Amino acid sequence: QSPIVTGTSVIAIKYSEGVVIAADNLASYGSLARFTNVKRLRTFAESTVIGFGGDVSDMQYLDRHLTSLAIDESYGSPAITAS
Repeated sequence: QSPIVTGTSVIAIKYSEGVVIAADNLASYGSLARFTNVKRLRTFAESTVIGFGGDVSDMQYLDRHLTSLAIDESYGSPAITAS
C-alpha cells in the first residue's frame, strides 16, 4: 500500500467561558515527517472552528467544500443540501 500524507493531533477542551482548540502543524508521508506548516484549524462563518486530522487530501477536499458553501451563503444562494 502506498504511503499517504496524514496529520495527527487535534484537541478541544470545553470550559465555562467557551472552548479551546489546538492542533499541531505536521503532516507525515508514511513514517517521514514531510510537511511542517500544515494549517489544520479553519474558521468558518466567524463562529465555527474546524480541526482536521487524518488524510490531508480529505482535509483539502472538505476545506474547499466548506469554503464554497460559505461563499454561496454569503451571496444568498438558494439552500444547498449536503449529500
